[in-house]
Parts: sequence; C-alpha cells; structure tokens
Amino acid sequence: MDRIRSSAKITIHLENSQLVMHGSPTESSGCVLRGVLEVNFQESTKVKSIRLDFSGKSITCWHTGSTSLDPCDASYLDERELISHAWSFLPQQSKLHQMSAGSHFYEFELLLAGNLPETAYVDRYYQAKYQLKAVIERSKFLPNHTERRDVRIWRQLSGVSFDSSPVSVAGQWTDKLDYEISTPTKHYFHGDQIPVTLSVIPLSNDIKVRHLTWVLKEYLVCRSTNRLVRKTAQTHSRVIHLSHDDEFGKKNTDSQPDLFVSWVKELAIQVPRSPDAIQCDVRSKSVSVRHKLKFVISLQNADGHVSELRAILPIAVDCAVNDNGLPAYEEIGRTSPYNPLAMTALLQNFERSQALTSSHSQSLISSEQRPYGPSDTSLSNSSATHLPSYSSLFTTPSTVS
Repeated sequence: MDRIRSSAKITIHLENSQLVMHGSPTESSGCVLRGVLEVNFQESTKVKSIRLDFSGKSITCWHTGSTSLDPCDASYLDERELISHAWSFLPQQSKLHQMSAGSHFYEFELLLAGNLPETAYVDRYYQAKYQLKAVIERSKFLPNHTERRDVRIWRQLSGVSFDSSPVSVAGQWTDKLDYEISTPTKHYFHGDQIPVTLSVIPLSNDIKVRHLTWVLKEYLVCRSTNRLVRKTAQTHSRVIHLSHDDEFGKKNTDSQPDLFVSWVKELAIQVPRSPDAIQCDVRSKSVSVRHKLKFVISLQNADGHVSELRAILPIAVDCAVNDNGLPAYEEIGRTSPYNPLAMTALLQNFERSQALTSSHSQSLISSEQRPYGPSDTSLSNSSATHLPSYSSLFTTPSTVS
C-alpha cells in the first residue's frame, strides 16, 4: 500500500500569490506569475510525466431559488474559460522517467494579459477564480499525485490615489443631539485596523442612549449582459464585523441634569487578513464589490418612545500595492537583475521561516551554493546570471477578448 501511495511531496512556491493589474482592462499591461514547482521524492520513483497547469474560469448564475452554486438549479448559466496554460517539465515518452530521491525544482513564469477579470465571488451568482494544478502522472493502476494552489488577481485603477484625507459624517438629529463620526482615511488593506471616533452631544436631558451598534458590511452586485435574463443585476451583502456596546451614553443621568455631556467613543475595527473573509473593492462589467461602516444608536425619549439614529461611512479595501513607482535612475545600477536561482532559494526559505537574515540571504544568492537537487532538473544547469528570454515576454496564452 505504501508503494501505491508513494512518498512524493509537491509544493508550489510563488513569488506572489496575489497579483495586481495596474490600470483598466483596456490600458493595463498585465502582470507576471512566477514561481517554482518543488517535487520531493523520499525514494527513487518512476513517473510518466510532471506538468503544471494554470487555469482561470468564471461562472455567472441566475438561480430560481436554490442557495447553492449548482448549475442544475440555475435558470441562466454562463461559464467561461478565462485563461489556460500548461508547462510540461517531464513530457511523456516510451519509457518511464526514473526520479532519484530528493528534491527536484522546476521554474515557471507566465505573462498575464491585462484584460483578465479580477478574482471575485458573489454567493450564488458569480465567481472568477484562478488556480495552479501540479500533476505527477504515474504508471498504470497507480494514482497520480496532485497539488493545487489558488492565485488571486486584483486591479488597481490608474488615477486612483490613496487620499489620506479624513472621512466623516455629521449632523443634528431631530434637534435633540449633535453627532459626528470620523475615520482618518477611506482606504485600508487586509489586516489593518480602522480607527473610528464617534462623538455625540445631547441637546436635551430627556433623551437616553439604549445601546450602540456598529457593522462592517460588504456589498456585492453581479450583472448579466444576457438579454434573455429579465433581472440584469443581482445584489448580495454579508456582515464582516459586528459589535455592540450597551454602556455607551450612560453618563447622562438624572442626578446631573445641568451638566454638559459629550459622549465620545474610540473604536478600532479589524479588517480581516484573509482575502476569503473580505474581498478587495472591485469595479468591473460583471461584478462590483463595496464596503461600508454602518452605525446605529438606539435612543429612548422621555415618553418611552424608542428611535434609532443611523449613519454610514464608506470605506475602501484596497489591494496591497507598491506606490513607490520605478526606482530612480541613479539607483538602477545598485539593483540586482532577476535571478531565478536566487528567487527559488528565497521563496523556499521565506515560506519556511518567514524571515531571512542578511547574511543568510547572501549565502543563498551566491552561485557557489545552489540549493537544487538532482541534476535532471531544468534549473540545475542554469547559469546564475540567467535572465528570462526576451521572446518569452511576448508569448501570451489565450485569453477572453
């Protein structure tokens, strides 16, 4: 049974699993997917082939009432292949490939066209997903080894600046209280905390606060271009964060009727780190994703009547991009050219330890310490100064027009 299962481990190392397209689909020059496929055999093993596939697919569904993304329950289904590309590191031949024990590394790189849609998911209605799939094909009657890794594509529109101006909403509610809610900026990233200052000044002593509630919500709109679909847009929302405070505003008591009171609360709302927990803002033909902070203050009048003050702050969850631009002209000579050997070593060690000391980095980059396994890999015979071929930059896979 152990020989049937074999002891092979597949790891897909990526330079970046979250890629950013700069500009609109018509103006973006695209981005590069780059990484290394690592295959580790604990013992000598025979295989038919080793390949890596990159695919992208979008699904748009209009459902008749089902709560699942099941094509059988959809009144309208549009499924498209966005991109498909394959690397054959060990092609099939008449005889099986004899792989020695140890790690084998295979470098891959792909230029992605700028018109690819962003990764997005709208429950029951829309999904755009990209994935890498590595396959070790074995001899007959033996199961293949597979490994998958998702790749996310975000888009940063040109002309969109990360304005650091505060965002606030203020007003007076039925001549009974003044309020102001503010945050230092509109733009945040995964893992950030959103600082919010909420200030309420009661103008009457006969009003009391019952509780304060704040919510971070994600709003999604899916659109269909099919004329046969009556309703061309479907909306969906989900709660990302919800909190409740029953003590807010309790300082305004009958024992201090003439005391000027200002209710102030400082909040720190956490943006989830996982892209699955919260998506980046998206604006495309098929889908849009937006985010809002909503506040509800429940108030009670002297006669016992309960009312609610509601306020909204729009925010944007942006993809993490480098806004520093290209290096200065005088700095170009001090930057290192792309080195696939060094990149592979850095990827391996980064994913294992998440940190590298400068001395360790230098030892990995050194051509005298190549971290590759058996000599049958495509990288083991590469020069340490090897750069991507010029022609490969113009070889693009088939994409959706």
